[in-house]
Amino acid sequence: MMKHVQPWLKTAIAAGAFLGLTPLPALAALAPNLEGLPPQVIAAWQAPTTTPVVESEVPSQLGLTIPSLWWVAEQFGGGLIDRWLARPSANQGAGRVDLRVRPEIWNRYSYLDRYAFVNHMGLVSSDFGYNMLVFDTRQNVVAAYTCNFDESGVNNANPGLAGTVGVKIFPRCQVWLNPNFSTRPF
Repeated sequence: MMKHVQPWLKTAIAAGAFLGLTPLPALAALAPNLEGLPPQVIAAWQAPTTTPVVESEVPSQLGLTIPSLWWVAEQFGGGLIDRWLARPSANQGAGRVDLRVRPEIWNRYSYLDRYAFVNHMGLVSSDFGYNMLVFDTRQNVVAAYTCNFDESGVNNANPGLAGTVGVKIFPRCQVWLNPNFSTRPF
């Protein structure tokens, strides 16, 4: 089977097997149970996306990758983030960031910690035009940050309001935390 594989690749595979390293489960193959999720979370999941997918493990070698979540994940994730994928929109709608968290850390977070984390990561994702879904390793949707990007843009429609023409209108966004996953209150 590995007859035509380069020698360096055989060595890398053998070294990985020796060290007990296994490939990361495919976040791309997520198929969460959508039952009981709010409509905005279902809509974010079902929004058409396209390739290429930006992966947390594969930064661009040519320049800035959009969305660029590496810095904020390192600075704010605190080991919570296992990996993330950014899926660009297939049309003019919002793209989607699928973020996988480590349950052993997520379960230690209080409600306020979870809210702050999802709000911060979602705000950065929305700056790039993406909604964000947060999954655990069992493919449960544990949180979401969704925006109505149709309401965003630049205010050119109401020149009667002094000082508001040309001002960016931010999308209306919301944080959703799955109530089926218990948390500490504080």
